[in-house]
Amino acid sequence: MPEVRAFPSTPTKILLPIDFSPSSQAALVMAADFAQHFQTELHLVNVIPMFPITSLPDLIPEAEFIQQARAGRSMEWW
Repeated sequence: MPEVRAFPSTPTKILLPIDFSPSSQAALVMAADFAQHFQTELHLVNVIPMFPITSLPDLIPEAEFIQQARAGRSMEWW
């Protein structure tokens, strides 16, 4: 019987942009797990966000988004 694989190909390298925000740190944990699982290289690229100057608040408060994502809930107002 042939081997069944979840992915048609196995990644050899993972590139992760990171800006040291809470969400990118959460992505780093996930990417590290993937890299370990697939036994691949993990490359980090430090990015500097360029935001337009505005007085409007963020559309999605990042801390609330991460807290609800960890709790397994979607944003209530979506």
